[in-house]
Parts: sequence; structure tokens; C-alpha cells
Amino acid sequence: MKKIILYIVIIIIIASGFFWLNNYIYTEKQGNKGLQKGYKDSTYIIDGRQVTLVNGFSEIESAPGSASKIITKYFGNEAEGDLNNDGISDIVFLLTQEGGGSGTFYYIVAGIKTGDGYQGTNGILLGDRIAPQTTELNNGEIVVNYADRNLGEPMTANPNVGVSRYFKVSGNNLIEINKSVLYYNDVKGYVAHPGQGKNHPAVILIHEWWGLNNDIKEIANQFAANGYVALAVDLYNGESADDQTKARELSGSVRDNTEKAFLNLKSALDYLKKRDDVDPQKIASVGWCFGGGWSYQMALNNLGTKASVMYYGQFDPNDDFEHMKTSIMGHFGEKDASIVIDNVKEFQAKLKNLNGSHEIFIYPNVGHGFANNRSGTNMAYSKEAANLAFERTLIFLENIFK
Repeated sequence: MKKIILYIVIIIIIASGFFWLNNYIYTEKQGNKGLQKGYKDSTYIIDGRQVTLVNGFSEIESAPGSASKIITKYFGNEAEGDLNNDGISDIVFLLTQEGGGSGTFYYIVAGIKTGDGYQGTNGILLGDRIAPQTTELNNGEIVVNYADRNLGEPMTANPNVGVSRYFKVSGNNLIEINKSVLYYNDVKGYVAHPGQGKNHPAVILIHEWWGLNNDIKEIANQFAANGYVALAVDLYNGESADDQTKARELSGSVRDNTEKAFLNLKSALDYLKKRDDVDPQKIASVGWCFGGGWSYQMALNNLGTKASVMYYGQFDPNDDFEHMKTSIMGHFGEKDASIVIDNVKEFQAKLKNLNGSHEIFIYPNVGHGFANNRSGTNMAYSKEAANLAFERTLIFLENIFK
């Protein structure tokens, strides 16, 4: 009798375990609406081409009618976590791709969990015949560790050089980030970029008087998700502010040494021009408040940007614009207490009479600082106005860079 009871208990435990595993696979991994496509049965974008996996495998023609095939396979090295701040666990992993030659190319991709399963992102190339090690996910930041060869080494050499690369998801796009890039003497900026490809347009992002903080870095990520190489500069050389007293002190020190600030911004421009993924003829500046004033100065002083976008930055409508070569876009709040709206309208009227494409927008019922959330602490933030301004900025830059 005791043996029978024991067998029954064991069967119940096994059945419960099976039920839990089944629930995990179809609810946690697949979705809460029943059997749906998992991340191994989703579509990803690899080198601009849609690749739809079926049980982690895809085979497509390399060209219409070609006997040569491109084979894409799930490799593994998974990491799970919330990639887009929606409170739902997503997944990142590696794919391999072979095209009939001797190469085996490794890509990092992400599957974004939705109510209908997973939405695949674009893939970013890691390298050919590398040695993958680990994939980590910390607070939405993806770290991929692998071994590669030294530059110039033959492919027959064993990968023995450790590499760590950092990625994030912005929108539904996978982008690459470089958290600490030297661009001017010992000054470090933050770079976000599409991860591969060449001839991308680029933007120099100039922070508010708070300094180079997470808000500006997140905006850099958004630009990268839209195809830009974004360099967020640091005019405070590593310092930042959490209160107005410190912010006033830091911004004042920059205004007391404008020559150094101009050299900083010129170096940022030179850094972007030298990158092999940037089209040197398609570089703009974008700034907010304190940084908006400096974006304006880059245009006024013809530092070499094709366009300058200023969010509620200081300007002088009486400046001499006759020889200015840069197109300007301005975003201002109707209720801004620090900028006289009549001056904005005068500025707008003068720009209309100049050569080039210039646009000034005044947003009703919003004040100074309406475009940056500052982690929920900015009472002046307007999501509607901020989104509209960003959309207009993207359209403006696209038209300028045609």
C-alpha cells in the first residue's frame, strides 16, 4: 500500500513538473494567447534581408534562381531580460550564417516579447569564425564577449583576442553603443550607432546644463535606431549636475572659456568625419537649452555642420547671418519664461529671408525644457510636444542630407 501511495506521489510530481514546463514554454516563452511563434520561429533582418527561422533554421537563395544558398542557424548564447522597459522579459542570442564560402558569420539579434509572440530585430555582425564566449544582459544593456583574431592575422589563426561589445534595443532596433570614447584630449563622449554599414549620417548631441547624463545618452540611442551615428559630447569633462546651483556653476565655467568649448565641438566634428561608418558630408548638431545655444553657435560660426538643431537654446536675432552656411531648425515653447517669444518670431522671420532651409517651431502651451523627461523629474516635460519635435527633426535632417 505504501509503495502504491509513493508511486502516486511520484506521478503527481512528474505531472506537475510537466505542466509547469509546458506553461513556461507556451506562456513565458511563447505568449499568453496560446501557442504562438517563439523566438526560433520569428523573422530577423540580417544585412538588410528578411530571414524567417523555422525551429532555428533558414535556407534561402542567395539570388533569385541561384543554386547557392544562404543558411542561417540558431547558435545560442542566450540571455533574457527586459530590453525595452515594458516589464516583459525579452531574449538575445547569436545566429550564424553561411553563404557557400568558407566563412561562418556570427550575428547578435534580439527577440522582443509581445502579446503575439516575438518580434525579431535587425542583426549586427560580430565577425567571421569568431569564438563566442558569453552573452550578458544588465539593466537593458547587452554585453557580448567573444574571441577574435588580431587585425591582419590569417583566418587560419585561432581566435585569441578577447572582445567585448555593447548593445541596446531602441524602439525595435538593435544598436551598438560605445560608452566611453575619447574624442578631444582626455574628454570622453558617448557614441551610439547602427552597428554596421557605411556612409551613415551623424549627429553631435550637446547636453543641457545638467551635463552628459542618461537622458542625452537615450536620445543618442534613438538617433542610432534611426540610422545615425550619434556622438553625445561632454562640455563638462566628466562632471554633471543634479541641482541648479551646480548646473549654473558648470555652465558658467564653459561660458568663461568659450575657446575651449569651440575646440571641443570642432574635435567632435573631426572625430565623426574620421569614422569609416560616417558620411563626412552629412553631419549635424543637436542641442538642448545650454546645448541648444551651442548648437546655434556651431551654425553661426560655420564650424562645418550641414545643419544645426536647437531646442530652446539662446540666440540673438540681431546676429549677422549673412555668411552662415548651416541650415537651422529651432524648437521653442510658447510659455518659455527664459526666452522671449517675440524674439523667436523675429528670428524666424530673418531666417526665412536667408539662403538654405531653416525652420522654427513654437509649441503651444509648453515651457522651457519640454523635450527631456529627466527620468520623470521634469515637470515641464511634454511627451506629445517632445515626440513631435523629434519627428520634425528627423524629417528636417533627412531633407537636408538628400
